[in-house]
Amino acid sequence: MLIKLTILPDNRQLYVEKGSNLLNVLQSNGYNINSPCGGMGICGKCGIRIGTLSSERGFIFEEDNGEKSHLACRVSIEDDTIIELPPSINNVPLKETIKSNFLTQLSPGLKKFFFSLPLASSHDQRSYSQRIQDSFGEKLSFSLEVLRKIPLIVRDNDFKATITVDERDGVIDLEGGDKRGEFYGIGIDIGTTTVVIYCFNLITGKEIAAKSITNPQTIYGADVISRIHYVNRNGNSGLKELQEKILTGLNSLLDKICCNINISRKNIYKATIAGNPTMIHLLLAIDPSYIGRSPYISVLRDIISLKSKELGLNIHPEGTVYILPGVSAYVGGDITGGILATGIDKSKTLKLLIDIGTNGEIVLGYKNKILACSTAAGPAFEGTNIEKGMRAQEGAIYKIEPNKGDIILKTFGDGTPSGICGSGLIDFVASLRKLNLISENGRLIKDSSIPGGLRISTIREREVSFNLYDDIYVSQKDIREVQLAKGAIRAGIEILLKEFGVTTKDIKEVYLAGAFGSFLRKESVKAIGLIPPVKLSKIKSVGNSAGAGVKLCLLNQSELKHIQKIAERVDYLELSYRADFNDEFIKQMKFS
Repeated sequence: MLIKLTILPDNRQLYVEKGSNLLNVLQSNGYNINSPCGGMGICGKCGIRIGTLSSERGFIFEEDNGEKSHLACRVSIEDDTIIELPPSINNVPLKETIKSNFLTQLSPGLKKFFFSLPLASSHDQRSYSQRIQDSFGEKLSFSLEVLRKIPLIVRDNDFKATITVDERDGVIDLEGGDKRGEFYGIGIDIGTTTVVIYCFNLITGKEIAAKSITNPQTIYGADVISRIHYVNRNGNSGLKELQEKILTGLNSLLDKICCNINISRKNIYKATIAGNPTMIHLLLAIDPSYIGRSPYISVLRDIISLKSKELGLNIHPEGTVYILPGVSAYVGGDITGGILATGIDKSKTLKLLIDIGTNGEIVLGYKNKILACSTAAGPAFEGTNIEKGMRAQEGAIYKIEPNKGDIILKTFGDGTPSGICGSGLIDFVASLRKLNLISENGRLIKDSSIPGGLRISTIREREVSFNLYDDIYVSQKDIREVQLAKGAIRAGIEILLKEFGVTTKDIKEVYLAGAFGSFLRKESVKAIGLIPPVKLSKIKSVGNSAGAGVKLCLLNQSELKHIQKIAERVDYLELSYRADFNDEFIKQMKFS
């Protein structure tokens, strides 16, 4: 039996099977409903206002403005229903602090060559392929598709044409006329939360476009484990669904980039991709199940190269896609890309790289030795598991500073606050520590003698919270989530130092990386003890270091060989097997 579902404000009508899950229906019809827990009913983020229901079904909660919402993951559609979706919110562009001028030598492994062939005659009966090779000055191989195009394109363009030559695969494209100027490549960073595409002119080596979106897979869960569980529950169909979701997102984003800068997707001949191991497994539709259970084994490690038509990425069908190599089940090509971009593997001094996110990957090393680990920091820094938390989007409080016994805050877009994101949470804790309103153990301390202390009150009868703005607050439970995330990352750092046989004093530079790391203030990071007590001058925000790594590998083919060697050199520590991790974790939960 079919039931009518009306979706506002689009006024779109869908006819669905009676008993269908509302969240599943919305997701399968292209609505990116925020569901960090993957529809498990525990995050409380998929609230939907329902206008007509014959009975109050599903988990219902009252919003701060008094209106009622239902968790979409807990609503079964039993009769004709009208729902209202929350307004969409724009993402905040990533900060790029590893500049393009770092990417110097241009050698992408591809070239375009324009030729004008002499006319055939009774005295010159060379084949077209031989004439092209003679003009090029080297022996070439041709794909079957190119060979089929030669007679028509060459003759229709007065024997003038352009070939695209891949140093590995030979001639992969033939175009009529002089098309040397239409020569592009893309670098892709697939993060658990954010996906970025960078587009480059392969003649000049200049970045001509960059665009990011929220990873479309976030509707299945905010972290990698939620997505692995989705595959476990739904088998091969779930795996294919997640692959289709990310490929559709990538191709849609690519279409927008090409439209904005007026280029053809068919003139994009190379792509490099970085991501954590789970994201890469899902992109390639390789079962990631064993990443999620002990002993945590990945299928992949080395560089993978394949044709774009094999993957379904809408660039030139003969274009090559390179997947950057990883190290382990939780340290992937995004981290080897970061090592490449920051030059840790060539450094004479000890460097610490921290990619802060749901999984806090940490690298400690220099040219003779590199260690890496991954900590289960949890999704608090992405705004998940925080009652009024959100990602780095318009309206998110991202900066808080103490001011005359109180705080001042700043939002993305400079508009009315809608919630608080990870960088705002760290600033919040650092500011309240400075005002003596949070103890070392994370407890809120009410002090009526200063304005900030008057913001502390009790909600839900027992729980203490700090009011930020209107109905936006940070609860005692939220502070505990920050402690858990902070404790995991700092414990990972301390164990790497111990294993390396060095101390904090030996660290010459600390790199804060990742989308979240882009917005962190080093003063706050140090104040709450997220990193060891180094001088502020040693702390550098490097933005999306994974993105910088894919750019290097896009523009210089030798960097692909280099990054493979990096992956082979890095020694990985699995913290869950360390007897000293739990003790260190508990110790590092303190804000000190």
